[in-house]
Amino acid sequence: MPYATLSDFTAVGSIANLSAADITGFFLPFGQSRVDAALGRKYTVPLSSNIPLVVQLNVLYARHAFYAARTKSDDAKELGKLIEEIVSDVVSGNVPLIDSAGLTIQPSNASGTVWSNTMDHPPTFNLLPEEQQRVSRDLLQETRDELD
Repeated sequence: MPYATLSDFTAVGSIANLSAADITGFFLPFGQSRVDAALGRKYTVPLSSNIPLVVQLNVLYARHAFYAARTKSDDAKELGKLIEEIVSDVVSGNVPLIDSAGLTIQPSNASGTVWSNTMDHPPTFNLLPEEQQRVSRDLLQETRDELD
C-alpha cells in the first residue's frame, strides 16, 4: 500500500491527462516501491505512512515516473536530482526520518549483514525433507548453558 494518498499527490498540483485511477493504481504504488528500494538499505521497509518525508518521497517518485514516461525530460531530470539529494541525505544520516508524532525512526542494521544465533552451527532449515531437519546439538547445548 502506497505511503501517499491521492490527496497527497494532488496537493502538489494536478497533472493534465492523468486520471485518479492511474495515480492510485500505478504511479503511487510504483513510487512506494522506489522509496522502499532507496531507503531499504538503511531502514526496515515497508515504513509507516505517518512519516511526512516518506510521503513526500512517494509523491516525488510517482511524479518522476509520470514525467519520465511522458518524455518531459527537463522536469524528470530536475525531479530526479531533487530525489537523489533527499535520499542521499536520509541514507547518510544528515536528515533523520521523523514521524508525525515527532519521534525519530531509528535505522536498522545498515551494514547489510545477517545476524543469526546459528551462524557457527549447521542451518536448522535445509533442503532435507521436513522430518529430517534438526537443530544442531552444539547449538542446543550452548543455548542451555546460556540459560543456566
